Amino acid sequence: MTYIEYVCDAINNIDSRVPIYTRQISERAAQYYDISVKEAAAAISVALKRIMDNGTIPELRFYQK
Repeated sequence: MTYIEYVCDAINNIDSRVPIYTRQISERAAQYYDISVKEAAAAISVALKRIMDNGTIPELRFYQK
């Protein structure tokens, strides 16, 4: 599973109108991929940027950096 697929799956499993914190997704991804949280955070950030740029999940909005 790619990071983009992992993030899309994680986002789709969160209830609508609930804030999504990349830190939480990064911590779970670190365990899933057996990498450090720092590496996971970088990978998840890139994956989220690509998801936003491509409109993969059109309902997704960016509110804070």
